[in-house]
Amino acid sequence: MNESKASAKDFFLHLGVIASLYAVAISFLNLLFKIINNTYAPVDYNIYVWGASSQISLPVATLIIVFPIFVLLSWLLEKSYAADPGKKQIAVRRWLIYITLFVAGIILVSDLVMVLYKFLDGQDLTAAFVLKALAVFLTAGCVFGFYLQDIRDRLSSKSRKVWA
Repeated sequence: MNESKASAKDFFLHLGVIASLYAVAISFLNLLFKIINNTYAPVDYNIYVWGASSQISLPVATLIIVFPIFVLLSWLLEKSYAADPGKKQIAVRRWLIYITLFVAGIILVSDLVMVLYKFLDGQDLTAAFVLKALAVFLTAGCVFGFYLQDIRDRLSSKSRKVWA
């Protein structure tokens, strides 16, 4: 394997992509949870206590600002990979991807454990709970699947060209 030396720029680009990915995923889930909570609100839920807009303002604002940063940083990384394919093998990239796979795997397993726990404990599996569990599972699953494919270098050349 032809491994390039990592520069400070490479380190911060990779760290920025992973940090912005985490911020986008968390904000996306937060937004979905708030929508689910508003859609399946308990009868005694008083929306006027917190204010309707404050419930979704932060996740929406975060997505509006951080998602384009994530896309831009990902694009810059893909350009650097096209210029020097050895950069795909730098240690910081592999470490951050493996940490992300580990975190996403823990989230997937925890989500499944919680669903099974609630079912076995005889608790009501409400529509809101099932939708939240599904949202977490799909979001973490997409991140896990993408980075697992990426680390195995099985992304098609067509999908790689979209970013370059």
